[in-house]
Amino acid sequence: MILVGRVACIQATGTWSERATLAFVRAFRELVQPLGDEPWAVLTDLRNWELGVPEMEPPMDELDQWCVANGQTTEATVLPENPLIRSQLEHMFSHTQSSINRAYFSTPESAASWLEKQGFALDLPQLLAFCRFDPE
Repeated sequence: MILVGRVACIQATGTWSERATLAFVRAFRELVQPLGDEPWAVLTDLRNWELGVPEMEPPMDELDQWCVANGQTTEATVLPENPLIRSQLEHMFSHTQSSINRAYFSTPESAASWLEKQGFALDLPQLLAFCRFDPE
């Protein structure tokens, strides 16, 4: 995870257990804490994520509420072609009362372009270096 301006960039890999999710939540809160309550965004790269257990959903729901209360307004998510991943995300966020503006993309470049249109400028070379991904 890194901050690029007012955008938290996340890469999720592997299968997430409840324990992995709780560790992520702690690390993410520490990362974005310096942003204060001014609007900020998230770019999540899930191209190498392999889903999560159902027990990961309550901590992610709580994190979503915390993010809204602490200034997150926007989220761009880069997805692989696996429809199960989008389905799990949509299920996770379907029962929250989140005001986060979310959109899904197939490449980090298209996600970054959309974030810029939403008012979040990004250092594209830094972002792309972070999001470098070589499929097996």
